[in-house]
Amino acid sequence: MTYDIDWGPATVGTAVISVQQIKKYNGRDVYELRTHAQSNDIISKIYKVNDQVVSYTDKEGIFSWRLEKNLNEGNWRQRRLFLLDQIKNLAYSENDTVNIPEYSQDIISAFFYVRTQDLQVGKTIEIPHYDNDKVYYLNVEVIKKQEVRVPAGRFNCIVVEPKLKTQGLFKHQGRIKIYLTDDEKKIPVLMTSKVVFGQVAVKLTKIETEIFP
Repeated sequence: MTYDIDWGPATVGTAVISVQQIKKYNGRDVYELRTHAQSNDIISKIYKVNDQVVSYTDKEGIFSWRLEKNLNEGNWRQRRLFLLDQIKNLAYSENDTVNIPEYSQDIISAFFYVRTQDLQVGKTIEIPHYDNDKVYYLNVEVIKKQEVRVPAGRFNCIVVEPKLKTQGLFKHQGRIKIYLTDDEKKIPVLMTSKVVFGQVAVKLTKIETEIFP
């Protein structure tokens, strides 16, 4: 899934969310989920962004085993690796070992987990969430249904609002809303977030599908 990143009226970059492959990890089948966000050539002259995050997400249970971050934003850098032992309920990084709840998610696996749920307006989903050596309980509220138009087309959507407390796919101040197609696929077609100056909108431009062998 490829997206334009708009800041106010201007397109400032692109983002890609992809399922790269199915592989074995700790004897389990896992999805290799990737996000890649980067600024365009014009914005990069002022403030270059090139963020990549990779999650190994259990194919059957949709929970995290491993998260890799390679974030580059202006002069700021973060390169980190987190290993989630879902058997011992421990998470490891170069800094710490942390007790985690059963079936804990990372920022990417949580995003995909929500898409597997029965989303009813008024419902709140609580998700145990680990990131940057801390455990959070992420509440995702299903707030309404709405039709939206993005470059990829017009879609009937169900709108969810995650209450994020950590950095991840998006930095933000204020509310984040994610617009998922109101069908069995729950494709994210639009994501909006308040930032320091204005609003960022991430809009779906195209979907490419490849069937794994």
